[in-house]
Amino acid sequence: MKKILTWCLVGYVLIGASFGIFVMRQGHSSYVCTDDNNSGGGSLLSDWPENPDPSRCKNAKSFGVLASEIAYFVVLWPGIIVSNALDVPLLEPSWWFGSGETEVEGVACTMDAMLCSDGSYVGRTGPRCEFVCPAAPAVPDDVRAHIDAKADLITLASPVPNAVVPHSPLYLTGEARGNWYFEASFPIVLVNWDGLIIAEGYATAMGDWMTEAFVPFTALLEFENPYTEGDPDFMKRGSLILQKDNPSGLPEHDDALEIPIRFAQ
Repeated sequence: MKKILTWCLVGYVLIGASFGIFVMRQGHSSYVCTDDNNSGGGSLLSDWPENPDPSRCKNAKSFGVLASEIAYFVVLWPGIIVSNALDVPLLEPSWWFGSGETEVEGVACTMDAMLCSDGSYVGRTGPRCEFVCPAAPAVPDDVRAHIDAKADLITLASPVPNAVVPHSPLYLTGEARGNWYFEASFPIVLVNWDGLIIAEGYATAMGDWMTEAFVPFTALLEFENPYTEGDPDFMKRGSLILQKDNPSGLPEHDDALEIPIRFAQ
């Protein structure tokens, strides 16, 4: 409704301005005398002969100039005042002609939900009924540096850093060089925020591990979620530790990749 009223207002302004321009062009021989020199009475001379002498009046104005002033003070300024009162952005083309996006009102979305990477659940929202999750927590620089340093030995494809572990069991995939395994396996540990071990298992090579090349692996960990509703948010944190199998037991042969994860609430 506001847009309709504003279009009517603009039409009113354009008609008034057009009238002023027309009279200015056509009424060059018609004058209004607002103060007659001879009579001194401020008379209005509406029936002057053609090509009058404007010097007869102190304030002689053509009908065109007078009409332009009327259009300016009676039409334009009230239009600006009314547009401000209506809070209408007259100088923004997108308000008049649209932004190119379809405005949809009263959309009814289905009531299904999706688990986001931070452990929260979101429903469908917006005109397209889309799931919009909060931004995932950024991986700290030191954690990223640790992961990059191990990238030439072992990589974890799933879960990714800071991913949410929604429930047990947890399925892992990735690849490691052959010397990371012993007898085609290596140990994996899942810990909570305080380093307490809540699950242990082994990753299994999906190919010949007697090589220096990368060999894919899979693993399955069963665990009990350490986070319960109402706990502090920091207790959602945990870590996956992918240990290099070290049958010698010598500490100089130990190695591990640690990936931060988050437990679902």
